[in-house]
Amino acid sequence: MKDRKFIRLVATLSDAEWKRFGKYVRSPYFNERSGPVLIYTWLSRFYPDFNQKQCTPESLYKDLYKSDKFSSNKLNKQISYFFDLLEAFIVAEGHRESTTHPFLHLRMQFSFYTDRGLDRLAVSKRREIERMHDEYENRNFVWLEERYQNQLLFADCARKYPGKYEAVGLEEVNEALNETFLISKLKHLCVMLSEELRIKQKYPKPMLAAVVGMLEDSSLRQQPAIEIHYLSVLLLMEVTEENYKALKESLQKNGKALGRKALHGVYLHLGACSQHVFRHDKRRFYEERLELYQHQLSENLLTPEGRIAARTYKNIVFLGLNTGQLDWVQNFMETYKGNLASEERDSVYNLNLALLEFFKGRYNVSQELLLVMDHKDIFYELTAKRLLAMIYYEQEEWIALRNYLNSFKVYVFRRKERLSESYFQSDDNFVKMLLKLLGIRESPNPDPEAVQRLGKILREQSLLNEKLWLTEKLQQLQKT
Repeated sequence: MKDRKFIRLVATLSDAEWKRFGKYVRSPYFNERSGPVLIYTWLSRFYPDFNQKQCTPESLYKDLYKSDKFSSNKLNKQISYFFDLLEAFIVAEGHRESTTHPFLHLRMQFSFYTDRGLDRLAVSKRREIERMHDEYENRNFVWLEERYQNQLLFADCARKYPGKYEAVGLEEVNEALNETFLISKLKHLCVMLSEELRIKQKYPKPMLAAVVGMLEDSSLRQQPAIEIHYLSVLLLMEVTEENYKALKESLQKNGKALGRKALHGVYLHLGACSQHVFRHDKRRFYEERLELYQHQLSENLLTPEGRIAARTYKNIVFLGLNTGQLDWVQNFMETYKGNLASEERDSVYNLNLALLEFFKGRYNVSQELLLVMDHKDIFYELTAKRLLAMIYYEQEEWIALRNYLNSFKVYVFRRKERLSESYFQSDDNFVKMLLKLLGIRESPNPDPEAVQRLGKILREQSLLNEKLWLTEKLQQLQKT
């Protein structure tokens, strides 16, 4: 039953969405049948996991038809209609969440009044549209697009009913269209350029030079959305520290003028580029990336519908630990633990707690946490294995560490096909570097030249997990 498509869809709904869907199903405006209400009530007994033994087709059928003999055909018809309601609800939710729907509704009302000859209502509605647009908080793509749509509608009405409504000049419509076109083109160029950066593949961009050249000294850049996306394009075209700082400063100054989705997208561009800008300085990269995450947390960009992605949670903890912000990390972990998905909350939290305890120097506590974990995610399993290797090193359990690293190397190799090439190399190099470090550490008289050679390799190796920790351990050897 859990594999049925309607249950898979329901399982993705947040608590708030599920409650709103209940109101939707019970509303006679959207649904006049009793079956969907009964199905909703039955599903609520098992939501959100649907793992209970009673979650069966027969149980649902009994709630729908009481004593009737089970019929899969009748049940499927009920489920099919319920699924149709689910999909209609998704559309309604999208419309409800849309930042543009107030304008759309008002324009529809304005058109209705003009077509019915209700002039006073039409004039009043136009003023309401203009006032709402002037007071709109986010001067982003939506604001520009809606201004164009509003101006176009008013101009059409003035031509359709000459003398009845205030005219709108075609120059104003054209100006609004230019701004809408430019922000649309800039956003699409950002997508193409960021994809090029990610997969190292070039796309034809015939209008790139024209758009950039048009905006170089243009007053249009006074619009925050245009300015921020223009600077995003410049950064993605040429990933330099100067372009990175320019976009970051503009985002911190005017970022609130963008909507949540657009703002989050620009932060993603910054995050991707920070890795290239600071590729030769790991600690600076970690500090920059953590600062970007902290800005996003302050804007509630990382917790849509109240949830935070497990990978994002882990990345933030990792960055905080490697920049020495242990108290901040502990506060972050406790604050956002409840925002993790319930099915992975404990395993994600405990792994990151093990990392925190390791950085505090409480190796026995960290190891105890690792030994009771069962990770289904391969990346979390690899993190746990690297951490255990680091614990063995810190506790000077050399024989156990060497044996463990040999088995770790086999583990990584056997899962090579499930990992990206860069991730495989990063873990493979971690094992190799730690084995070299172990060889030097076990020697009664460490060779200074071997230490220098390993230091050079560590500095030059870009694909290497736990690089800062390995470098720190080597530096400790150099001092002794």
